[in-house]
Amino acid sequence: METVHKCASDPKTNREWLDSENPWQTLSSMIELSAAIKSGDPEKYKSHLHIHVDGSCNGMQHYAAFGRDSNGGR
Repeated sequence: METVHKCASDPKTNREWLDSENPWQTLSSMIELSAAIKSGDPEKYKSHLHIHVDGSCNGMQHYAAFGRDSNGGR
């Protein structure tokens, strides 16, 4: 956690986040985690991290494909 707080507060000096596979995602997560811990109530902290949701494996699209319903598939 010490590294997380250091990187979050000064990412230009503390560059450990650059060693990760996805450095920008790592840095943004470190900033959010540090802010949540410092908030005093991490369970109620509202994160602003982007969460990607892929709807391409949607069950309704499969049903539309089975029925050859092009409108439902869109």
